[in-house]
Amino acid sequence: NDLAFFPIPFFDSHDEGPTIIPMVFAGSPASEQQQAAAIVASWFGSRSAWRGQQFPVHYNQLPSSNAIVFATNDNRPDFLNNYPAVDAPVVGMMTHPAYPQHKLLLILGRDDQDLLLAAKGIAQGNILFRGERVVVKDVKQLAARKPYDAPNWVRTDRPVTFAELKTWEGQLQSSGVDSAAIDVALNLPPDLFLLRNTGIDMHLKYRYTAPPVVDGAQMDISLNNQFLQSVPLNDHAQRLVLRLPLLQELLDDHPEVPVSALKPGETNRLHFNFEFKNALPEQADKSCMNYRMIENHAVIADDSTIDFSKYHHF
Repeated sequence: NDLAFFPIPFFDSHDEGPTIIPMVFAGSPASEQQQAAAIVASWFGSRSAWRGQQFPVHYNQLPSSNAIVFATNDNRPDFLNNYPAVDAPVVGMMTHPAYPQHKLLLILGRDDQDLLLAAKGIAQGNILFRGERVVVKDVKQLAARKPYDAPNWVRTDRPVTFAELKTWEGQLQSSGVDSAAIDVALNLPPDLFLLRNTGIDMHLKYRYTAPPVVDGAQMDISLNNQFLQSVPLNDHAQRLVLRLPLLQELLDDHPEVPVSALKPGETNRLHFNFEFKNALPEQADKSCMNYRMIENHAVIADDSTIDFSKYHHF
């Protein structure tokens, strides 16, 4: 029951399945309890990201799984009747009384205001988690958020580096005889106005294994599974300035490559696929010979940028 491992077991970043955390109340929660639960759910949701999340609600009964329990001294589920009263906002951990392989996260307080304070402490990271329970003594008041600064959205007030877009170390590199594509996700604000605009500027810097034959390598770029452009790789090509127009068709031999429109409010995916030719040696007498395929490597630099700052919001 050591909180030092929190948010495990309620959320594990190594688990690729959806995050499902039941929330337990003594009865129908008042508005402040609902707000506290929403803060905690939002905090877990920001971590589960693409996995998806669900927060089923239970009244005065426990599910057969890990769960989060909200309770005050005067309003708590029956299974907590013998739990000591608290004199401050508290976050604790206990073993599930019916299923000992599962845990319960307890968010406790003297009243609903304490529950709200404990929830804010979790969300803001003001709690040093250790032991079976911790007291939330002080939660700093956060400054007002600026418009469109949601952490999972692409910034629209300045160019954004690819380092800011990656979600795991090594995401911007690929290796292998037939290396996988490098994939970058773009979450755009739903009210970004993209119509009647000439395109989106992207500055790419990249490195790659020298191709074994002249003109033997290329980088194919696609957006939302729609092909954009193929760029030949040679000794002089290690950076690229692209403008991604927002048309609904593809045209050949055009200085700007029209692409299917980006999708505001959805996850857009940029793919960079590095393709290498492998020249097979041949004996003069056409006989067989051993040949080892060489691994190829490709890296997109962290300081590559994409710029949405020229576009307005509805």
